Amino acid sequence: MNRSRQDWISKRAYALWEAGGRPAGRDFEHWVQASNEFDRLERTQASADGSELLSKLVSSTSRLLRASNIDRPQTGTEQTRQPF
Repeated sequence: MNRSRQDWISKRAYALWEAGGRPAGRDFEHWVQASNEFDRLERTQASADGSELLSKLVSSTSRLLRASNIDRPQTGTEQTRQPF
């Protein structure tokens, strides 16, 4: 295992353990969760602060919103959408 990968997983597993109230006997579970999180982060190839992921999400959301408004027929009796 790559040393930086192992260090990251170790620190993340420790953080999960602390956040969970420091339970006894769950070290393997925390290690597996941290390892899975590391693998997902590697696959996204995101920056440390996630800025690339955020910009892609904003871009995708904007495109979806524009697309949903383009094909809607104008009837003149449309209801106003209420914010969440």
